[in-house]
Amino acid sequence: MILSRRRIGYTGLIFVCLFGLAVALRLYLFKITEVNMFRYQVALNPECFPVFWCAAAGLPALLFLSPFYSESVQKKAVLSLLPFLAGFVLPENYFFYPCFLVMLGWGVLRMLKVSGVEILRKYRVLNNDDGLLIFPWILAVVYALLVWWGYHMQCQAAKCLYICYSDWGTYTESYLRLIRGSSTWKDWLSTGAHWNPLVNVFMAGFVKLFPFQEALFLFNSMLIYSAVPLMWLFGTKTGMKPFHSFCFAMAAAFCPVYGNLSLCLFYGFHPIYFSIPLLLLFFLFREKRNRWGMVICLIATLMIKETMMIFWFGYGVWLLFRKKWIWGAVLSLGGLAGFWLLSSRVLPYLVNADDYPLTFLYSSLGSTPLEVMQTPFTRPAAFWNICLQWQNFAFLITLLVPFFFCIWLDPVMLIAVMPLLAGVCLRGSPEIKSIVLHYGTETATVLLAMAAVNFNRLREHGGNGMCRFLFFGLNRRKCSRSILLNAFAVTLFMTSGIAHYCFAQSGWGKYSFSFVANLPDMTSVINRIKEKIPSGARVLATERLRNHFMYDHPTVNFMSPRKVGDFIVFSLDDRLMDSPDQLELLRRQIAADPKIIPVVSASAGNRHFAAFKVTDGSEKSPLPPLQTISADEFARIGFPLQVEDRDFSVRYLYRNNKHVFLVRVEKVTDHDVDLLVEMESAEGAKSAFSEPFGQGIYPAYSCPAGTVFMVEKDGPQAVKIQVVCLERNASRFKR
Repeated sequence: MILSRRRIGYTGLIFVCLFGLAVALRLYLFKITEVNMFRYQVALNPECFPVFWCAAAGLPALLFLSPFYSESVQKKAVLSLLPFLAGFVLPENYFFYPCFLVMLGWGVLRMLKVSGVEILRKYRVLNNDDGLLIFPWILAVVYALLVWWGYHMQCQAAKCLYICYSDWGTYTESYLRLIRGSSTWKDWLSTGAHWNPLVNVFMAGFVKLFPFQEALFLFNSMLIYSAVPLMWLFGTKTGMKPFHSFCFAMAAAFCPVYGNLSLCLFYGFHPIYFSIPLLLLFFLFREKRNRWGMVICLIATLMIKETMMIFWFGYGVWLLFRKKWIWGAVLSLGGLAGFWLLSSRVLPYLVNADDYPLTFLYSSLGSTPLEVMQTPFTRPAAFWNICLQWQNFAFLITLLVPFFFCIWLDPVMLIAVMPLLAGVCLRGSPEIKSIVLHYGTETATVLLAMAAVNFNRLREHGGNGMCRFLFFGLNRRKCSRSILLNAFAVTLFMTSGIAHYCFAQSGWGKYSFSFVANLPDMTSVINRIKEKIPSGARVLATERLRNHFMYDHPTVNFMSPRKVGDFIVFSLDDRLMDSPDQLELLRRQIAADPKIIPVVSASAGNRHFAAFKVTDGSEKSPLPPLQTISADEFARIGFPLQVEDRDFSVRYLYRNNKHVFLVRVEKVTDHDVDLLVEMESAEGAKSAFSEPFGQGIYPAYSCPAGTVFMVEKDGPQAVKIQVVCLERNASRFKR
């Protein structure tokens, strides 16, 4: 059979479209190996196979040369696959991911429309109520697995000292103080410089019933993923088919914002998570025209966090756009007035501040909320410099991707979230503008509800101008509404799932949890320190240690004023969260105060910890002091190792299958050091370790000349040893 030039041309275009899809998938699956969602950075594999091999992915297009496929089928295939051509021009940076997902979703959406009739004939469950029997069970399993995963991540992060005291510890210890009766009435209204009375009351009761951190981790995960059953309820109660409700519930399950909230980088629980169920219930009541339910949810959200006032201001502005003048005016003016009252009067009074405690987040624009709002007119250069930070665009498009196509069916409701987004995008620090933090929680929830509302409008009224744009070239014959709905529901499900793979912290995606999962378990070290601290004693601790003591002890920051009976617990190695200057200042204060005695030191891997007790001078340390050895006696031990720091000398010997290093203070010094050792065995195996002088409890500058510190490490005999006595000071932590 002689094929027409038109059919050959269509086949060639199909080949090119599939080739473009393969090029994008190559970059997506293989060349980009990891994504840092905090900084929006991608890691590339330079050895990824060349683009040439992607051409093989277009070979199935040759099937369309068969006489079984008509020109009309080939033409529809070409028109549906056109978005895949973008694969040839996608950049090798972070913006590739959102752009790829949008173009991939667009292509899938168009293909589903083309093949919708055949799919409906083959899978009737897509268009009837049979799914009521199976879909809830699938969602229950998915919900349980996601809750477990969020719980597991938090437990693992706590064990390896990755998760911090702020934010989850700040809130949890506040709830503990509330139930212990050691708080004032102000603490029932505000925690963490936020307005959150409803959360304080609820969580105080929860912590009283379940006074251990694992319970809070589990509840935190259940709260975050409450969007899954609520979206199923939303769909079934508003008339969606079971399959469509299932797709929206799965889209909620795989929303990448929710996938990052369990750890929230390393901050954990936050009261704003209560907005997830309350906002979804509000929109459910709104669709059912249940005004009392709407009012109750609205009032409840106002007691979660003061920034919810900003959302209701935006919601009121959206109502004004819809010409609902009374409620629009009430919510917009009430939201502004409420936020001004809370930020300018209530919160400064509750936290004993002169101004809104969180104004510092906008310090590059102004020192008061009013100055920040006036910046576009008074300091336009500063305003636009922050507005045009590329992280703003990365943050916004990442938020939009999971629900992209349903949102644009009727995008007017985006007005409601613009004030919230402005509150994030106008902050000076670009690192805050990331979905790994909690700042996108309310927006993502509203976008999810907005997608469901727009879907229902499509179900009730049919396609609109946006549909005609999305399906350009495919609208010569009108398709059924069922085909449109299935196309949008499946695309939503698929796009959210692949966005989760790209943007959410998981054990299988591009933003991997493996870094935290592979950190060493510090439980035994923490328990060893806890054994030395009597119940009820106050603990002054560094950031990643403090949350491990708060259930059994009152805690404060490690630099807080000390009193007799306090215990000071710190890590010598947390370069990120604790100020190196402050930590070294604390160690010098302890070394100079004979009333502060060491009670325990502990190490795991290359991480070192110390605990001290503040006494009245009558107690002695249970730990033996370092020995003093004369120069002649020291010279007879092992053999010397060269070190650059002339204030110290090091000798080494190997005995009983152990490496023994002795570090001697040759003269009174003004600095402390870490012993850094690199060794190589006869078989070529290399090992390295670091050890603070005196295990961190006896700094070198507090020791007289002749003091010797001994370090023992198991291992095979080494043929090559290199030792460095590295000065420990604030500048060291910048290396």
